[in-house]
Amino acid sequence: MSFIRTKLEKTFGQKRISNLLMGIFFASLYFIATVLVPYLTFTWLMALEIEGAEIEITASQYNKIIYWIIALGSIITATAFCTHSSPPQSIRKGVFSLIQIFFNCLYIQYPAVHYSYSL
Repeated sequence: MSFIRTKLEKTFGQKRISNLLMGIFFASLYFIATVLVPYLTFTWLMALEIEGAEIEITASQYNKIIYWIIALGSIITATAFCTHSSPPQSIRKGVFSLIQIFFNCLYIQYPAVHYSYSL
């Protein structure tokens, strides 16, 4: 992470611009990891058949899962931007890191609590 930051600072010369670019870079990584990949995975699972048997996820369950993936993933992406665009060792970075940890826990916990799948 510090390698990317120092390279951006050398390229652009200003800490504000490099902080914003770091925030955009990490926000895009978090968007891919928390929204795009799970969305594509659940869309693929919805159409999957194993030996002629379909996966039993109803359309309403699928819509709820996709809603929470997009909702919590968007919040995590926004907090990732705020965390990584903050200056190192600042109070703002610490606060947004704690908020991000909270939403990451919700993101991981929500499907396990609300949906039980039986095969």
